[in-house]
Amino acid sequence: MPALLAAKAALGELEKADITEIRSFATPPEPVQVICECVAILRGIREIFWKTAKGMMADSNFLNRLREMDCNAITAKQQAAVRAHMKTSKKLEEMQTISKAGFGLLKFVEAVLGYCVVYKEVKPKQERVAALEKEYNTAKKYLDNINKELQRIENTLKGLNDSYVEAMREHQILQEETEIMQRRLIAADKLITGLSSENKRWSEDLKKLHIEQEQIIGNCLLSAGFLTYAAPFSFEFRYQMIYKDWMTKIYKLRIPFTKSYRIENQLADDVKISKWNSEELPPDELSVQNGILTTRASRFPVCIDPQQQALNWIKKSEEKNNLKILSFNDADFLKFVEMAIKYGSPILFQDIEYVDPVIDNALEKNIKGYRQITVGIFYS
Repeated sequence: MPALLAAKAALGELEKADITEIRSFATPPEPVQVICECVAILRGIREIFWKTAKGMMADSNFLNRLREMDCNAITAKQQAAVRAHMKTSKKLEEMQTISKAGFGLLKFVEAVLGYCVVYKEVKPKQERVAALEKEYNTAKKYLDNINKELQRIENTLKGLNDSYVEAMREHQILQEETEIMQRRLIAADKLITGLSSENKRWSEDLKKLHIEQEQIIGNCLLSAGFLTYAAPFSFEFRYQMIYKDWMTKIYKLRIPFTKSYRIENQLADDVKISKWNSEELPPDELSVQNGILTTRASRFPVCIDPQQQALNWIKKSEEKNNLKILSFNDADFLKFVEMAIKYGSPILFQDIEYVDPVIDNALEKNIKGYRQITVGIFYS
């Protein structure tokens, strides 16, 4: 309210030093004493004389306490006592010239008395407003309860409607699934009838698989021997060693193997061989065997390739993998080998005269913790 703000504004003009100045008086000017005693009355102090007023102002938070004072709690008796006490002085109008602090306290007291007059008129209206607000809140709470109950009923009705719709939808789905199952049952019956003729062929295939399972030991022995020992030899020597000597020895040891065993059927397939042929590998049996040794041996190959057939094949097959062609005479070939080991890219040493032992571990695939790489070495 403006009056209350005016009272606080009056205190804002005062400083602690001003109050200290008043307290320093043994006998203050008469109007200053009167107004200080009026402040004591407003503060609710019973014994009103200069000593008690002076003690009141000794509080270091005196001005803050006045600003925070609850003016609504000032009684009519206190107001009357202040007005009567102010009339005992004839010099209040001269207060501005007598004392700055006294004038500030005078304006504070007058503003508080003005506020009390206004508050006396406003309080019944505030009480009336509070009563009306309470009635409004009671009525609003009742209305909210009615609306909540109405909402609950509407939600229940909506839930029942949704349940009905869902039940009808499930009924429709079940009906459609029943029709689908009936059609599938008819189709399955027809399929079983139609596949009954395949039972004989499947039984024969199963017998073949059992036979192949028994023969897998000998087949693996021949394949492992080929990958381990056959690489350095000519086609004729390989043929004699594998298909004559080894197969005869395995037969005498009664190790089961496929009588029609062929290297290219065990370690490759038609799709892979066709892919190699499309990459310029010749289709003859020797070239296919060399392709198998190149891709499946336990170490990377060193190829003697005067016709450059294997060279063209590897270049074609590894072209998409960014094949790097090097020589041991290159000053930084080790750097490329390290990068190939780290990133798994292929490299090829071409037209070499010797193999640098520094890459022996790479040729032996004795590398752990890195990506798979491909290394090729070619004598021209």
